Amino acid sequence: MQRVRRIYRKGKNRTILTEVKILMADKLRANEQMNKHSVTSLLEIVKKYRHSGKYSEAEKLINEYKYLLQNSPELNFELANIYVGLDKIEKAVEIFEKLLQD
Repeated sequence: MQRVRRIYRKGKNRTILTEVKILMADKLRANEQMNKHSVTSLLEIVKKYRHSGKYSEAEKLINEYKYLLQNSPELNFELANIYVGLDKIEKAVEIFEKLLQD
């Protein structure tokens, strides 16, 4: 962002600003791909915990990475199943209902 400000302040032409926009878009795409990879990895670990009956560990792990839940129905589904395993039925029902609405 500082580079963008410096370029703008120096009054460089639009070509440079366009190049900066392209670089920023590429960086955003890379972050998006990294998040998809992170969700996949997290999902695998959570599933292993859940299948081995380690519901509390799985819940803690998901709560650490809550920001990934926003765009992942699969992680939300796993969290709901974890809540069922922990006998937190009301929380599980809330998530299942939300998933059905989306």
